Amino acid sequence: MKLVSWLVVSSVVLLNAPAVDAGEPQASAPTRRIILNDDGGIRFPEAGNWDHYLNQRVRLAANTQTDSYFLCVSATSHDPDYLPAMVSTMSHWAAHQKIPARYDEATRRSLATARGNGWEVFASIRMNDSHDFVRANARDLTYPLKATRPDLLLGNARSLEVGRHAYPANSVMQWFWAAFDWGKADVQQHFLDFIHWYCSRYDFDGLELDYYRHPLFFKLGEEAAQRPRMTAFVRQVRQTLNEIGQQRGRPYLLAIRIPDTPEISLRSGLDAETWLREALLDLLVVGGGYMPYSGRLKKLIDMAHRHNVPAYPCINHFRGPVQMRSLASNFHALGGDGVYLFNFTRPTGKAILPEWGISDLKSLSEIGSPATLRGKPKTYLADTGERRNYIGYSNLESQFPVRIVGGRPVELFVGDDIADAEQTSGLEELRLEIDVANMEPTEQLALQVNGAAIPASQIMRCGARQFTARLEAATVRRGANQIHFAPGKNSVGHLDAQITGLKLIVHYE
Repeated sequence: MKLVSWLVVSSVVLLNAPAVDAGEPQASAPTRRIILNDDGGIRFPEAGNWDHYLNQRVRLAANTQTDSYFLCVSATSHDPDYLPAMVSTMSHWAAHQKIPARYDEATRRSLATARGNGWEVFASIRMNDSHDFVRANARDLTYPLKATRPDLLLGNARSLEVGRHAYPANSVMQWFWAAFDWGKADVQQHFLDFIHWYCSRYDFDGLELDYYRHPLFFKLGEEAAQRPRMTAFVRQVRQTLNEIGQQRGRPYLLAIRIPDTPEISLRSGLDAETWLREALLDLLVVGGGYMPYSGRLKKLIDMAHRHNVPAYPCINHFRGPVQMRSLASNFHALGGDGVYLFNFTRPTGKAILPEWGISDLKSLSEIGSPATLRGKPKTYLADTGERRNYIGYSNLESQFPVRIVGGRPVELFVGDDIADAEQTSGLEELRLEIDVANMEPTEQLALQVNGAAIPASQIMRCGARQFTARLEAATVRRGANQIHFAPGKNSVGHLDAQITGLKLIVHYE
């Protein structure tokens, strides 16, 4: 009877939390050229070698354009002893209600060292980490609340018995069966309790609710009906941080990371516009960084700015310098207030993916400002969509393939003002690389960029599957560019002929 009463009270509190007075005027936000989220996965030193520990992350980025450091302290996908790292803090709390000494020391040392760099520091919480989807069934789950309360999960009855094998391999639910169902009051209360305990204990500048790790919170088909529950939760978090801020004499800021557009966020059960309108947020992190070349991020950036909240588009993983510059150039052109880098780990000198290029720490001294990006080589890619079950509704359809006969235009977003840069820096090379399929060896390609026809003499075939096209700077706009394709000379008009990829190479003198 006692548990039932508590559940009813919790549900009433969360659902009926006030829509007003939750947000309070916060101190003016500092400049944030680069926000690093290190994802908290670095192992603690065995023998207390804290210098080595701090050198791998916090000190590594000192004296760069980094201004903010987000330290992940929460992963609800494993037991406390699975990974001795900062990310396991919430697991320890959930199991023991007491943080081990080395967690406490690592937190305080990280805070002090980051502040020594001149940075602001946020704690970051993954809001529905479900890396444990690989478990055979609910009995194998090890995060304390999941292990004792499998009824709080998104999976159906069969998935609780057979785990991920209850769903098709390419389905969203194959990953999310082991995620929390945020429609349950006990789940919300669990996170609220941790936030109150942790933020009261440590003097961070703010807290991030990372709704992109991982971005599904309610059963499929129930997201719209359940949105008010998540909004009530955010109000409660805002109120908690306000109270802590009042007690310590300075604001406790709130950052939130959400999927790429208002529409995708709403489908995921996240009502960002209401959160902004009610002044619940101090900064907004936009997107997961999986499809970062598109201009679609601008919707959320503009929405945040209408409510006087800064917005920071996300790059996922540390990439090669040309890609880092190109993405950051796009983000600044979209109106982003800086760059948010998720999964910041020590550059290894290797490419995470071959197409990303070799990582280079120098990027942290370039990407935070349009001025330091000016005149540097870039490569702009046309977005190719995504197909990863762990990003939920963020799986957008690719632009490609596009039929050459009667096909739709391809959008290519370009962050540089290339015509202006040509005047100030000089332009050495500006060319499109166009991937094709199902074309005869003798066929040529015709194209227009923003309505301007590119002369056939500037379009060259480079083999069975690629063309290049030299462009004039005045042809390319800063922002969205539309490229139309058509059969060129000696073509037969194959209806199966396709454009399968597109990039713009920019080299300055």
